[in-house]
Amino acid sequence: MKRHLVLMTFISIACSLPVQAGILAQKTRLVFTEGQREGSLMLANTNDYAVVLQTWVDQGEGNPDRPAIPFMTLPPISKMAAHGIQSLRVIYNGQRLPKDRESVYWLNLYEIPAVQQPTQKDAYLSLAMNTQLKVFYRPKQLKNIDLNDIAKQLTFSLHSQAGQWIVVCDNPTPYHASMIQLQLSNSQQSIQANSETDMMSYPKSQRQYVFNGTLAQAAKYQLHFSLIDDLGNQHDFQKDIVLIQP
Repeated sequence: MKRHLVLMTFISIACSLPVQAGILAQKTRLVFTEGQREGSLMLANTNDYAVVLQTWVDQGEGNPDRPAIPFMTLPPISKMAAHGIQSLRVIYNGQRLPKDRESVYWLNLYEIPAVQQPTQKDAYLSLAMNTQLKVFYRPKQLKNIDLNDIAKQLTFSLHSQAGQWIVVCDNPTPYHASMIQLQLSNSQQSIQANSETDMMSYPKSQRQYVFNGTLAQAAKYQLHFSLIDDLGNQHDFQKDIVLIQP
């Protein structure tokens, strides 16, 4: 799940306010298997006020005007009452997608407070929130996902570049490895990977994870990481890793 804070209207503000999304989704991801044309999820407005909700699917840019996206949402725009609940449909338009690997897109839930317009004397701040959920398309030829099998196939190498420790993940599988909480440790201490909005390791590709420190010299280290399944559940794994000297 990715959350972006967008400033919509700013007349006068003298302090910063803690803000969080008020639209909560029933699940954190939708998975389409080849042949499936529609998916749905329930949404709840946890705010004490009504919101205008705009929904769309893109490739993570948060831009509703992206063309050639194979998914559409119904309704694309709606008004949700305070503490209201509604269903959202996501429709696959049949556009051809790769057969040898998963594809991923992002469902955007963009909420705008439906509040009374201010008078000229009022200080007014209107904040919109965009919550993003993953939408996966899985070809028929791919068997049901097995996180234990994926974890076994993932290979990691540890490198030092310009004073930073970097773990390179090689994902030879046709699945997205939805990874969180990467941690390197030795017998005495541990360091975390820098957080990014998208921590996935993409199918049949490599990606780098930069860590926020270094550890004392050791013969080997332990890499701890978690993978997220189709239901949004977290599964923890560990692998030994050695530092590759330049």
